[in-house]
Amino acid sequence: KMLKMGLPRGAVEQKMKAEGLDPAILDKDPNKPLPKGPPLKEHPKYGKFVKMLKMGLPKGAVEQKMTAEGLDPAVLECDPEKELPLKFSAPAPAAKGAGPGGLGGLLAGGLLAAKGGGAKKKKDESAGPKKPNPKPRVPMRSLFWSKIDDATREKTVWKNLSDEQIDLDVDDLELDFAKVRKKTPEEEAADAEKAKEKKEEAPKPKEVTLVDSRVSQNVGIALRKVKMSNKEIAAAIIAVDEDRLDLAKLELLVASTPSADDAAVVADFAGDATTLGQVEQFFRAIAPIPDVKHRLECTVFKHKLEATCKGLDQRLKTITAACEQVSRSERLAKILEVVLRLGNYLNGGTGRGGVHGYRLDVLAKLAAVKSLDNKKSLMNWLAAWCEKHDRALLTVAAEFPDIDEAARCSLTQWDADFAALEAKIKLVQQHIAARRKHAPKSDRFVEVMTPFREHADKEADKLRNRCQATKQRFKVLVESFGEDPPPACGVDDFFKHLLGDFVAAFHRAQQQNEKLKAMEEKAKQKRDAEERKKALKEQSGELVTNTFDALKNEAADDILAKLQGPRQRRSRRAAAAVSSTSSSGAPTQGGGPDPPVTSPNTDRMQRFIRRVGHVDNGSRAADQLARFRRQVPPGGPAGG
Repeated sequence: KMLKMGLPRGAVEQKMKAEGLDPAILDKDPNKPLPKGPPLKEHPKYGKFVKMLKMGLPKGAVEQKMTAEGLDPAVLECDPEKELPLKFSAPAPAAKGAGPGGLGGLLAGGLLAAKGGGAKKKKDESAGPKKPNPKPRVPMRSLFWSKIDDATREKTVWKNLSDEQIDLDVDDLELDFAKVRKKTPEEEAADAEKAKEKKEEAPKPKEVTLVDSRVSQNVGIALRKVKMSNKEIAAAIIAVDEDRLDLAKLELLVASTPSADDAAVVADFAGDATTLGQVEQFFRAIAPIPDVKHRLECTVFKHKLEATCKGLDQRLKTITAACEQVSRSERLAKILEVVLRLGNYLNGGTGRGGVHGYRLDVLAKLAAVKSLDNKKSLMNWLAAWCEKHDRALLTVAAEFPDIDEAARCSLTQWDADFAALEAKIKLVQQHIAARRKHAPKSDRFVEVMTPFREHADKEADKLRNRCQATKQRFKVLVESFGEDPPPACGVDDFFKHLLGDFVAAFHRAQQQNEKLKAMEEKAKQKRDAEERKKALKEQSGELVTNTFDALKNEAADDILAKLQGPRQRRSRRAAAAVSSTSSSGAPTQGGGPDPPVTSPNTDRMQRFIRRVGHVDNGSRAADQLARFRRQVPPGGPAGG
């Protein structure tokens, strides 16, 4: 490669001799292997990387390792059984700026030295004797200054100055300005002891990982949750120990079993097993257990059998109960009669009229037939009819409460789940037969799983018989309503789309009717309030008119009396009583006539008279004033 770059052959040969290589190799064909040498898999530099690939390590990781060590990863493409080609036998070029060992060292030590060495040597000889530059005993802090060269020094004060006679306190200087604090003898002795102990300790071997990093992470998390050693896990699996391996741990172990490739990689590992990672050691621990994944699945199935059978049985019971409820519903039968009467009336005189029955899918379609004003539908009409003639029909859904749950219990899905149950029972039987032939004494799989398989067969037979009865009952129900028998009409079709949708639409129609009725009632109340307000307004106007007509012919004092409140009327009556007593001729204390008595009303009227005294005689106020003056003299009422 150096020759291709244009370097002189002599410089390249000198570099090869410095590294202990024979320069005669340059005369051979670079595309052919060396005449002698070990195969690639036994090569001192590349053999270990070939072995890594054989152990199953990812090729990318091996190539990265080779690049870090300065080797060409392209060697891995060669045949490991053949010798290393000559083009790979030269050392890899060092990085940019490398020391004398690389290409930079060859250039600096060979070619460049040959070109510039003479000038440098001549310059050093003309500079004169150099000043001693002794190295301190310990690394010291630096003092960054700008030095004066020897040529300039001759013209400055430094020509006559020298530091040779200066005595430095080196110990104090090193104590204060050293880069690192100088340790005491005791500290140095302690460090030496620690170094000795560390040297005596055996180096910890590097952990070897063989499986994919993601698999290693997931399995490692599962093992930490199990909280058992690898040996304990293997022993519990062989002994079918359900106390130590509960359902949660078994499911974790099923998900953590190795794939065929991972198991093969771990099994082929020929190195020290103690250097393997946690996951690899777990795979090695369970590897001797035959068909370990299926064995664990059988144990998990044993734990879940009761819950699985109970769930399948409950679904069959729900379907059967819904069938009985629908077939016995009298309210549903009555609604079907009402809809039959309604449809025959609407379709009267046409080919669709005069029928004796209909398919149930028409029930949900009632909500799609709208009235002329588009505010109601036939479903609203049906709900209103039921509310008027038979309110019990409004709660028709109460007679079959299980249809919603039954609609979610598909018999097709039930058959698939039951088939999975039978497959697991068959797997248990196969595993029992296999372990009967070759099983150590510690293996209790056959002992534990044989009675379980018999129990599972009995439960499966019960479910199979019950399913046949349920299917027959559902078929009878569907055919009784004139629908197509299963599988054309499934459980979800009948209970959800035929009955369930109708019940939901019927309930919505009731709510719509209630809302419409409330709106009509509110509108009626608003109309009644407006009519009452109008009538009251008319009555108030008539009352004002009649009152004015009644008062316009009375005297002013009487008008004021009627317009005043109860307190003023009582005061007026009291004043009138006093006036009457005075006019009867009773003697006063002085023997003379009583003084004139006035009331608040009289005073008010007199003030009124003074205000309107200027009114013309032809006005109504003048007439009222004249009448009042005739009744009340200017000085007040007569004294008797």
